[in-house]
Amino acid sequence: MMARHRFPTCAVPLIFACLWAADAPEAHAGKFNRVLSVGDQAPSWNDLEGTDGRRHSLADLAQARLVVLIFTSHRCPVARGYDQRLAELHAAFAEAEVQFAAIECGGSAPDTLEKMRRRATEARFGFPYVHDPAAAISRAYGATCTPTVFVLKPQPDEASGQPRFTVVYQGAIDDSPADAARVRKPYLRQAIEALLAGREPGTRETRPTGCAIAGSED
Repeated sequence: MMARHRFPTCAVPLIFACLWAADAPEAHAGKFNRVLSVGDQAPSWNDLEGTDGRRHSLADLAQARLVVLIFTSHRCPVARGYDQRLAELHAAFAEAEVQFAAIECGGSAPDTLEKMRRRATEARFGFPYVHDPAAAISRAYGATCTPTVFVLKPQPDEASGQPRFTVVYQGAIDDSPADAARVRKPYLRQAIEALLAGREPGTRETRPTGCAIAGSED
């Protein structure tokens, strides 16, 4: 049985800070994302240090059937409340060649990586957990709060010879950030299952809820 997680009072203002409505979305923006829409090519990222001491890049995941990127923060109680759920999802789809990667958004303190390592150990993450100190990758993806997830489909680009990653789902993990026992709409799980079965997800974009990423509205 999955553990219940409840928001501390201090998290509430941060949650509401993330619930915004786009005034004038760009041509390729999604309903809840000012930068990317489902069907867009995902921005590449390179050379991010992980909790395993290695450097990681999006291209490392090109052989996967699907890639799940999680924008997160060890400082965010909402994101921490999803740790067990994400570890369970990763284990459930590992044999189906679905690769997960978590990206820590910001945090320039010298001990950030050490805190990330403790979190990864406690949560039993079996996937890369990398640090983006300036939160530049989250801005490139249009993520404004943690946690926000993107499901990407890797495809070869014959023109460049480099892998191309297409956004096929973006937004929330499920509909119950505060309590895993109350989940009624497991958006991420349903999207993965549909895509592995060769179908489009019934829901391809949702509004993420969580802690605001510093500088994401710049």
